[in-house]
Amino acid sequence: MTTSTRTDRARFIAAQDDQVALHWVGENGEAELYTMLRLQELTGRAAQALVAAGVGEGDPVEVFLPTGPESVVVALACERLGARAVTAPEGFSEWSLRDRVLADGARVVVTADYADVDGVPTALKSMVDRALRSCPQVGTVLVVHRTARPVGWVPGRDLWWHQALATSGRHRRSVLTAAASATSSSSKRR
Repeated sequence: MTTSTRTDRARFIAAQDDQVALHWVGENGEAELYTMLRLQELTGRAAQALVAAGVGEGDPVEVFLPTGPESVVVALACERLGARAVTAPEGFSEWSLRDRVLADGARVVVTADYADVDGVPTALKSMVDRALRSCPQVGTVLVVHRTARPVGWVPGRDLWWHQALATSGRHRRSVLTAAASATSSSSKRR
């Protein structure tokens, strides 16, 4: 890539920073707008959090989240790293989730504390905890905080999503380097 091509690409990307990339409206009517820049920043932080949890190229990340901004960010972060985001529908039973985690060999699960499933508050994290009793390979569960309800916690394994992203924001340069490496490796295979 020539210097002028890189400069043109950088200008194009910078011009898109304020463009709305995601407009999310939740079941309760709450709404959020995510600009390209914000989505890129969150994706970088999420990718770093996944790297810190041991995720690398080709690794599965089990995603047991309601549809929302975090599910988009996890998918983009996995793509950036060359990892596989494996989505388990929130309607899954704990046994189906357990079987999926075991079959995929996931060592990282991303879930939410609670979600509204067909208008009924459902304790996703509790379902994950029960499912993971038979999945000793899972070393990290990243939990998106959605409600003020109490949630069970496994010390050393569970981490709040927002805390993982806040911590990883300080290490963004290393994830960009890892992502560039993963991208160049995967593009060589295609």
